[in-house]
Amino acid sequence: ATNEENAGTVTALAIDDAGSVRVLNTVNSAGQQPTHATLSPDGKFLFVANYSVAKGGAGMTVLPIGSDGKLGERVQHYPFISGSGAVQGRQEGGHAHSTTFSRDGKYLYAADLGGDKLHAYRYRSDSAQPLQADASRDVSFAPGAGPRHMVFSPKGEYAYVITEMAGEIEAFTVSDHRLTLQGKVKLNGGQDSAEAKSGGAIILSPSGRYLIATNRGADNHLLVLKIGGDGLPGETTRYE
Repeated sequence: ATNEENAGTVTALAIDDAGSVRVLNTVNSAGQQPTHATLSPDGKFLFVANYSVAKGGAGMTVLPIGSDGKLGERVQHYPFISGSGAVQGRQEGGHAHSTTFSRDGKYLYAADLGGDKLHAYRYRSDSAQPLQADASRDVSFAPGAGPRHMVFSPKGEYAYVITEMAGEIEAFTVSDHRLTLQGKVKLNGGQDSAEAKSGGAIILSPSGRYLIATNRGADNHLLVLKIGGDGLPGETTRYE
């Protein structure tokens, strides 16, 4: 569990069969305001996104997980320094918002809301420092878009990224862990004001046939988007 405070920490918890929860340990996240954590498919590492409203505290940290479930001290840290500067007050520096594994578990992508980028990393499960940055597979977004969260289709041939400030879902094809943009869907029903655009969460339905996304702000609502045979989000139902 991430503790979203200036002195960023992450806590390991144990849950017994009765549902009781106890704290195993807490470690430093090597950044500020950690907002998201992802477990590696093999259960060996935890990848923490430090958002940080202050410049210099953002980035991604890799924490090893012991056989007892406790978190170890960081083994890698990637600072997110540069912001695109497109949205004043939001993008003066980088802001790591989430981390997501490819379906085959070979790549990790970190959404940098401040830098308008997805940073790509090759995952090596047999290494004590498991990530290797791969800039050739990074994805750049339009200035001010603010990529926030992403999901992959069940077979991994499509990826979907929700952008906070642009208020859109961007759909990509995936080949050899490279993402190619295919289309965009607006979350705000055509409204173009900044107050109406505030993309939040995105998940894939268990069937893999629908995307479920949230748009916050003045246009506060939930959307269910049917995925077409071409992988693009189509028919949309809004719940306000």
